[in-house]
Amino acid sequence: FMNGSHMALVIDDSLSMRQFVASILRQDGRIGEVLEAENPDHALSVLANQDGQLDFIISDWDMPGMSLNQFQNELDHTPHFSSAAIYLLTGEDENKARAIADHVGAHGVLVKPFTPEQLTDMVRPFLVKEERRRSQRVVPLFSCVVDLGFITTQPAYKTEIVNISESGVLLRSPIPNQGVGYIHDVAMLNLIQENAEPLGLNGRVVRIEADNQPGSLGDTVLIAFEFQSNDAARLDLLRKFVLLNNPTMGEELN
Repeated sequence: FMNGSHMALVIDDSLSMRQFVASILRQDGRIGEVLEAENPDHALSVLANQDGQLDFIISDWDMPGMSLNQFQNELDHTPHFSSAAIYLLTGEDENKARAIADHVGAHGVLVKPFTPEQLTDMVRPFLVKEERRRSQRVVPLFSCVVDLGFITTQPAYKTEIVNISESGVLLRSPIPNQGVGYIHDVAMLNLIQENAEPLGLNGRVVRIEADNQPGSLGDTVLIAFEFQSNDAARLDLLRKFVLLNNPTMGEELN
């Protein structure tokens, strides 16, 4: 179910360095969008026009205007930007570079000049960890009804969640009577939880297969549904739903 659409932000007042870093990141198929800014003040204006989840930032340390610490404080007030990991670029010697990285809580630091391989090696552990976390499918612990809707002229399918992750969900769905219902690729899925507002998620059906464990729904099929084209608010709610239903991951909310 992976969609490989991480968002990265590169901040550097040197145009050549900024373009160098951005070009390396754009070659990684796991990164869907790379934003660029010449300093932290400019970065805030760039992010103001974004509604996706910002995954990580690669930033120069010594730039004019707002300090990196001030920039981080500003990000803390925006839910879908506040969890972004930060990596530093600096011209200082290695010992001072590590001290600076510790000061701002950076996940890693590179001393200029550096090679494309060194940059890739620095961010790879983060990307691998994120891909594993996003793809980890869990069985919901809380009661949740799912409506899977296709066209407005037919009722939504009442389905059951087999497992779910931040990138997709496997559903158990009844088989419609001939001529009554249709299943298309693009659909809207509504998670209807107890004591919570329904969560509507856009996506598409990527696979349908026979169900060898039919239950209370009668004759059923399994539908693999991939989440696509959802705004940051919906993605935040989806992430919380997945985390709350996974005891091993729920600690991230604390």
